Amino acid sequence: MNGLRWKLRTAIVVAAGFATAGCFAPQPAPPSPEVSVTQPIPYPVQIYFQYNGNLDAIEVVNIVARVEGVLQEIAFTEGNEVWKDDLLFKIDPREYEADVKKSVADKRKANSELKLARSEEERVKSLRSKGVVSQEDYEPRAGCR
Repeated sequence: MNGLRWKLRTAIVVAAGFATAGCFAPQPAPPSPEVSVTQPIPYPVQIYFQYNGNLDAIEVVNIVARVEGVLQEIAFTEGNEVWKDDLLFKIDPREYEADVKKSVADKRKANSELKLARSEEERVKSLRSKGVVSQEDYEPRAGCR
């Protein structure tokens, strides 16, 4: 049995040697690639010059709102041209509408106070002419100082 094992092992080693011997055989070189050759054609080329420098716009304007308020919309794109009377910003008008309403109410109040003062002056003049009101009471109500 020992002899049979030895022969079997030897046969396997020899077979493996023959199998790997084909892996190390030199491979044939691949064929050379085809290359086309042409002659250059002369033509004029633009000459470019490179300089170090900065580019600035001819005219630059800082756009700043003249009034305070909450911006609702910016109606221009930075970098684009804007023209006279173009809408630039849309500001929340509620604050300014409230100011206008307050001013109108203040004017009405002042007009009613003026009307009351004139009415009181007329009343005091008529009472003064009748001698019912003293000079001291008459002067402050008649606008005298």
